[in-house]
Amino acid sequence: MKQIKLLFLKVILGIALIAIPLKTRAFENQNMADSVVKNLTAVTSADTIRQLYDALDVSNWKQQRGEIGWQILNVAHRSKDYTAMTDQLLQLANIYKSDSISMARLFEIWKDLPDDDNKKGVRLFMRVEQITGDATFLSVEERNNKLMSYLKEEISTKDDIYENVYDLYSTVIFLGKETKGNLYHEYMDRLEKMIQQLPEDYYLKNLFYTTAAIFYTQNNYPEKAVECDRQLLKQIEKLEELYMSQGRKYRNYDRFYYICYRRMLRNYAALSNEEVKDLYARCERLAEKDEEVARDFNMDGRIKAYRLLADKNFAAAIPYLKQSLRNNKDVTVHRELLGFLVEAADSVGDKPTLLSALKEYNKMLLDDQKIKSEEALREMQIRYDVHALQSEKNELEIEKRDLELATDQKLINIVLASLCVMAIVLMLLCRGYFRLKSDNRELKEENDKLKTSLENYFRDGVPEGTRDVRDAYGSVNTK
Repeated sequence: MKQIKLLFLKVILGIALIAIPLKTRAFENQNMADSVVKNLTAVTSADTIRQLYDALDVSNWKQQRGEIGWQILNVAHRSKDYTAMTDQLLQLANIYKSDSISMARLFEIWKDLPDDDNKKGVRLFMRVEQITGDATFLSVEERNNKLMSYLKEEISTKDDIYENVYDLYSTVIFLGKETKGNLYHEYMDRLEKMIQQLPEDYYLKNLFYTTAAIFYTQNNYPEKAVECDRQLLKQIEKLEELYMSQGRKYRNYDRFYYICYRRMLRNYAALSNEEVKDLYARCERLAEKDEEVARDFNMDGRIKAYRLLADKNFAAAIPYLKQSLRNNKDVTVHRELLGFLVEAADSVGDKPTLLSALKEYNKMLLDDQKIKSEEALREMQIRYDVHALQSEKNELEIEKRDLELATDQKLINIVLASLCVMAIVLMLLCRGYFRLKSDNRELKEENDKLKTSLENYFRDGVPEGTRDVRDAYGSVNTK
């Protein structure tokens, strides 16, 4: 008991020592952002954008980041800086995805991007963010109607892969509001494969792997969750390199790295001891640099608990698990931490902690089981609806093929009838030709016979009282 109290005192003292300089650093950064915005000294559009990015990257307030983002977008739009336009369209879509007026304005500006794959990718990202915002505030009935609409669209493959990804992504978003069971898992796998077929759109893959890592973590797929976080870390590294090459010296990804590391430690069952120690050390280093990271690292207790649980040091993990349970209100995290606490308390023979944790853990499991039973029923209904939609689609395709076959058959019949008519006409023409030829031959023979008869007749001499027509013909020619 003394060791536990001593441990708590150390934790509180550590937080107090870290909080003061970090809070001072945060105010310094915010003052710098305010100063840059108020005292812009740039002459060119490029200089203005660079200075505004400096203010954006050190700002700690979401509202101010949005305001600065609009300024950058407007300057970039006027000066046709398509790189900055792309970046801010993505960032502002993420901030204002639930604001229909702002989203409409962003889509209007998006139209002025060059027509290429980047433009398609930006639009896809913005539409996905918008549908994410819409899904949050729709009623259950409206969500169900939207889900059925996107399911119907999704089973009808289009020629445009961006449209296919949008339909499938929208289905995944609305399906996730209904169930997180096997059906959702199946759709996530399909979506990942489809996104991999897209050109290199870092922002879209970043969005997907964030969603996927959270889902697989919450639904106890540690190996898959860790793999998604590894992919996400690669995307973050690409972004960091990209912004560094653009001269954004204040852009900081420490918090993004920290969230990935923390989630990977949560899935420590899929990691080696060396990986656990490395990730924990990375979190410690980030906590020394960032106020928000330090607050989570020192006050939450989860990361320390995960490291100790991975080392099977259950006795030392118990205080941190209790600390984290007090600070975490997320149901999934709370239930998971209770499971860890039950395991740790049972391993060290801490019966009071075990009984207390078991009581709450069993209640949460029963609640979770009830929710999952309802989700299973809903999933069965959705599967039935999908099957019905697929059957309807297949029937329509069969009817379409039957109609095409019937049309083809009619065309064939018409062609065959035409050929028959042509054959008859040709036969009649041939018959007429040969008859005419035969008649011509007979006339020629008759003519030859007549000529021969005349020749014979005149050769025998001209009868008395007659005139030789040949002489008459000759006399006419001589006149």
